[in-house]
Amino acid sequence: MIKNIKYLFIPLFIVSCSSNKIYRDIDKSVNSFAKEYNHKIDLERDWNPTKVIFQQLKDSLTKPTNIVYVFIWNNVDCLVETVECSALVYDRNSGKKFYIKGLSGFKLDIKHEYDDLSEGFYIQDFILENYLLEKIDYLHYYADDWLMTDSVRDYYLLVEINSTRKAVNTFKSIIFEENGNPRNLEEEEKKEIFPWE
Repeated sequence: MIKNIKYLFIPLFIVSCSSNKIYRDIDKSVNSFAKEYNHKIDLERDWNPTKVIFQQLKDSLTKPTNIVYVFIWNNVDCLVETVECSALVYDRNSGKKFYIKGLSGFKLDIKHEYDDLSEGFYIQDFILENYLLEKIDYLHYYADDWLMTDSVRDYYLLVEINSTRKAVNTFKSIIFEENGNPRNLEEEEKKEIFPWE
């Protein structure tokens, strides 16, 4: 009887290890990046949404792992310890995107399809599309230093994990015009759009 009980735990352990490996790869890559560039990155506050996200997506992501993960804490008015967040997981193998909102109360809302860009994933989509086109400098060009005070230390975090590559990038906030184009405040300052400065 005891032997049978032991065997019941083996499949559960294998499934758990698969999702945990993705998280461990992300955690290790982010920590290495933060140490190398002396950059503060919080994957965990009162809870660890990244770990929970990949536990919940374990049956939805294809093998072998080939994902791009874009994550940010939803800071409001310089309150940097918020526990709400949003993320986009892109499975390169299947082409599927997963849009995730981490809500207060430590709950996740995962959407497999996405049509309404007004719900807060516009920037994640923009970052992903340009990253896939290898336009990293372009993304950094539109990063908005004006919004980032010393107290606000959160960035859009992008992590790519596959069998040959583990890459980490961070991007400051990006502001968009009503026409959908990104705005660069440095260029606007050069044109004296802000005469009070």
